[in-house]
Amino acid sequence: MRATSLMPGLLLAAVATVPTGAARAAADAPPLMPTRDTTVVYLVTPEGAPQAQSVRVYFRGGGSAMRIDGPPGPDGSPSGDMVLDRPSRTITVVLNPARSFMQIPEREEVRSPFVLDSTMRFTRTGTGSVAGLPCVNWAIVTPKGNATACVTGDGVVLSASGVDGQGARGRLVAQTVQYAPLDPSVFLPPPGFQRTAHPEAMGPGGAPGGGPPGPGGPPDGSQPGIAPGTAPGMSPGIPPGTPNGQ
Repeated sequence: MRATSLMPGLLLAAVATVPTGAARAAADAPPLMPTRDTTVVYLVTPEGAPQAQSVRVYFRGGGSAMRIDGPPGPDGSPSGDMVLDRPSRTITVVLNPARSFMQIPEREEVRSPFVLDSTMRFTRTGTGSVAGLPCVNWAIVTPKGNATACVTGDGVVLSASGVDGQGARGRLVAQTVQYAPLDPSVFLPPPGFQRTAHPEAMGPGGAPGGGPPGPGGPPDGSQPGIAPGTAPGMSPGIPPGTPNGQ
């Protein structure tokens, strides 16, 4: 099973994370990562998708790691999850039905659809409120297009819409936001799960040929161009294409 078929096709804002420790919070740009442990449930709608999908994301304060849950299985629990570890440049894909996990090394900074990128250009456009929280609206210029986003003062992207760094389009909106300490185990494979090698056809980035998976990949793991966040699967290189735009 391909990593790109693990989470929902989200592919909104492809955004490469910034170097560890380089969080930026200035008048001309929002914080690039949540500054404290946060759990967010997003409604994600990739362009062309028949319907939006609910995706739960866990952020470790400071941005060193995040976990993205896959779609629910028959019993209602996540079918799997994907953990992006920035310091080690590793993506861990957990498959609950198979009680296994695979780790995929990235040659570049691990990407994610729910955080901003230091290479993006930001212009403040006003203020707003999403999921009951105040946020600042930003117009964003990515390498392949424009996007908009509403970001809290502590770096949580509450909404985003537009084109991501790989050209994928989509939208995401936070439904609930919870600030609370997260146990370190949230970002580790469950006890007893067996480690397996990732498919030979999958390159270091989790996509055929070695590139980072992206939003655009279909649920079967085949991938047209991608962007992390692929339809039910969510891939690391992702997308929010723009974080945030609303």
